Amino acid sequence: MQKSRLLYGLIGICTLVLIIVAVTAKRMYPAIAPVVQQPPGNIAEMIAENTTDKPLTLPAGFSIRVFTAVSGARDIEEDSDGTLWVSQPGQGTITKILRDETKSVAVSGLSRPHGLAFDPKTQSFFVAEERQVLRYALSADGSLSEPESIYQLPASRGGHWTRSLGIGPDDRLYVSVGSTCNVCEESEERYAAILSMRQDGTDAKVIAKGLRNAVFFTWQNGKMFATDMGRDHLGDDLPPEEVNVIQEGAHYGWPFCYAQKIRDTSYQRSNTFNCATTVAPIVEMPAHMAPLGLTFIPDSWPEEYRGDLLVAMHGSWNRSVPDGYKIIRVPMNANEEQDGPIEDFIAGWLQPGGALGRPVDLLIRKDGSLFITDDKAGLVYEVKPLQEATN
Repeated sequence: MQKSRLLYGLIGICTLVLIIVAVTAKRMYPAIAPVVQQPPGNIAEMIAENTTDKPLTLPAGFSIRVFTAVSGARDIEEDSDGTLWVSQPGQGTITKILRDETKSVAVSGLSRPHGLAFDPKTQSFFVAEERQVLRYALSADGSLSEPESIYQLPASRGGHWTRSLGIGPDDRLYVSVGSTCNVCEESEERYAAILSMRQDGTDAKVIAKGLRNAVFFTWQNGKMFATDMGRDHLGDDLPPEEVNVIQEGAHYGWPFCYAQKIRDTSYQRSNTFNCATTVAPIVEMPAHMAPLGLTFIPDSWPEEYRGDLLVAMHGSWNRSVPDGYKIIRVPMNANEEQDGPIEDFIAGWLQPGGALGRPVDLLIRKDGSLFITDDKAGLVYEVKPLQEATN
């Protein structure tokens, strides 16, 4: 009897703690519900091929379909044979999807695998776990060799744990490492930074600092572009989310400054830092929308879209009203500079009853198809322009 009372008492205490945590979280983060709650419907059942208005909205001349289901889908990459590779950090796996749309688990048993990169010159396949970078050899039959650990990464320490990869025009491997906190001065220079190294992990160095959480990056005409998430707890509208052009040796402001070199006066140590020495973003987006994957639109798309930038907005939690959960289009000029107001390209994941999904990464295949990963719905979508490209 005494044991039963003790058990019921512990259950009651745990329940009370959970209620307090939930109430506190809702009070502090009123827009967090779409992130943590179950989706109000099954988006895979709502989307039929070539449907553009149920429930997602696209510009005229585009179609969307559910390409395949991949639980917790994050980074997506294409190899030289057209096979798609998708990371699943929560499952510790990487799934590959062949041209005929058959899929299989290529690697399992990993620790939070996130970033993927493929080098067609060497047939090397790279995976970024939270604590290390792995290199595989990709054989002609599509199988992977045993992994080689080429570089040790710093632990997240309870902060941003995603690690993303890319092969630059210089054939070097680039890795992004987020901050360990919302706002602080890191004791280790590899946090809140982008690293560069040879493909064997040697000659590793920090090339850019002051990037709170630059989860995804890409290259266009030899320039490196990265999204970056601003700090929390400055209200609904500050600081703006960013797209930056990454320059070696540059500092992008965090935790001292944001946007157009504006000092963060709420951070008590910012007075000792010269914001004029930082590099301002080339694109500013509404605060707390969590920009992730980005890609430039190729010439295979209709002329009015060519060269513009698409960015996946994962969705807000640190706002009074939820926002994001969409793909935005940033008009760009021939110099890769913003050339007009930002507009929605695909919207509708956020519904009155919650979020049907959360877009993560973007990949435009060589044939012009746009692939979008969704880690909440566990899906990969395919978007196609219905119009023939004209010259």
